[in-house]
Amino acid sequence: MDKTTFGDRLRAVRTARGVSLAQVEAATGISASFLSLVEQGRSDMSIGRLMRLVSYYEVDLAELVADIPAERQVDVEVLRSGNRPVFHSPSEGIDMFVFGRGPSWGLSPVLCVHEPNGSITIDDTAGVETFVYVIEGRFRFDFGDAEPVVLEAGDGAVYRSPGHYTLTNTAEGPGQILGVGTPVEAFTGRDGGRPAPAPARRKAERRRPRTAGPQSA
Repeated sequence: MDKTTFGDRLRAVRTARGVSLAQVEAATGISASFLSLVEQGRSDMSIGRLMRLVSYYEVDLAELVADIPAERQVDVEVLRSGNRPVFHSPSEGIDMFVFGRGPSWGLSPVLCVHEPNGSITIDDTAGVETFVYVIEGRFRFDFGDAEPVVLEAGDGAVYRSPGHYTLTNTAEGPGQILGVGTPVEAFTGRDGGRPAPAPARRKAERRRPRTAGPQSA
């Protein structure tokens, strides 16, 4: 997706919520001036900031990243390789491919392709469960007080998010990691620093917030 299209979608969601750039800044910590540049298609956005906005606006990631063409077969959504939407984050050295088909599904799978040393800092809701599988590379998970966890190609893990952690490809070459997140509303417990949601859209248009695999800040 090009920056202009993404900016238009981001502005449309904010306008639908009836919130100002200043209100978004107060809730998410993302500066109003930076948000304005992104909405005008004049600046890139990191995956971490994107996920903060997904949480604040209570939209599915696919609503912002792309209209995903899919083949409908009863309860099967087929997404062909040539139609995978991708969100580029040059500053983090990461491309994020989105497989989610929107809020009608309870899973949010993404594939993140990291350059060597490509790193993201993840802010999500504490306690939310995520499954990850390393396809290529070597990834270090820094969970704060806990010892780092290192996964290599072929390794997988299921974990409960501490709310804030860092994921880095420490291999000399590119890395690929598949992550599958679960809905935020499936869990209860302490708040993980998730920003207060924007004013809800009309009831008929309301969609559930959800996580989306590896996220970042």
